[in-house]
Amino acid sequence: MEASAATIEPWRPRPGRLLGDIIVELGFAPREAVEGAVLTARDSGRPMGGVLLEEGTVTADQLAAAVAERFGLAHLRLDSFQVDPAAANLVAPAMARRLSAVPVAFDGHHTLVVAMVNPANVLAIDDLAMVTDHRVQPAVVSVDDLRALLGRLTRLDEGLVETETEPEPESRDELGAGESGDDAPTVRLVHSIIAQAVDQGASDIHFDPTEGELSVRLRIDGVMVPTARVPRALARKVVSRVKIMAELDISERRVPQDGRIGVTVDGRRIDLRAVTIPLVAGESVVLRVLDTGGVPRSLDELGMGEDDRTRLARALGRSHGGVLATGPTGSGKSHDWLPRTARGLRGHGRQRGDPRAHRGPGLERRDRP
Repeated sequence: MEASAATIEPWRPRPGRLLGDIIVELGFAPREAVEGAVLTARDSGRPMGGVLLEEGTVTADQLAAAVAERFGLAHLRLDSFQVDPAAANLVAPAMARRLSAVPVAFDGHHTLVVAMVNPANVLAIDDLAMVTDHRVQPAVVSVDDLRALLGRLTRLDEGLVETETEPEPESRDELGAGESGDDAPTVRLVHSIIAQAVDQGASDIHFDPTEGELSVRLRIDGVMVPTARVPRALARKVVSRVKIMAELDISERRVPQDGRIGVTVDGRRIDLRAVTIPLVAGESVVLRVLDTGGVPRSLDELGMGEDDRTRLARALGRSHGGVLATGPTGSGKSHDWLPRTARGLRGHGRQRGDPRAHRGPGLERRDRP
């Protein structure tokens, strides 16, 4: 039987060699510079690593690598590491900033990988373990990377505003305790995933049930990119939260449902089409991202070659005939048509397919037969 978080021994710092010796051995600084920093740190009451960093003797990444080596921990570079939003949103940005620690990934069901500058901060480790109900496994990051991550999380947390009213579902009482999706971590997680999808230009967000958990993937330029793994404790809450935002019946899990969500991300109006489908492993949710603010408004913005753009403009300028834009869902058919209508070229557009896709002047839409 797998051990629970409460029975796993908490991580405790067991420093090995002196930090200055490690910095010298790794070739980050000469022995004389380190010894001088030790004396300065002793006189000023500051940490020796901070002195080396302020003097420009070592970089923030080099200092983080040396600290990781001292404590036998992993050194993460957050510019190339995929942060799991489900882990990051277990802690409010304000608390993460106060503790100078951010959860970035799950390691199994009960262990949380936490990015820290100072893994010897036992109080921060214990606070995170108590709040998240997970064993904390520190990983060392540079102070610059941590500040950038905190800034990004704060921006994502504050940048999304739900613009649709959310009526209180009558069937909410039928849910089990804690499954309504109204708690702050769940709301923050769903908002963060949507904001991240918009920020990365994703066309779809997929929440796929896998063994009680939810695998979150983004479709970016037609390619499915794994983004997050929502643990079992939050999986149903996340699905319920999406249903609440889309004004769906959160107690109905046996039939497909669809609805719309309206949000504002960094001042841009974003429409989301939500579809839920019951599967054997649980409910699957797909959100189609309709970012009207990201639609090109001129033919020059489509990225066409000069010859192709000229031929298209000539065809669209004729008083008869037609131009057929085809492709699979999410391939950009509306993106190609809206710039034409925005320029006011003659003609009339008719689109057949998803009636919830981008809207624009000069476009008529018919649903699929």
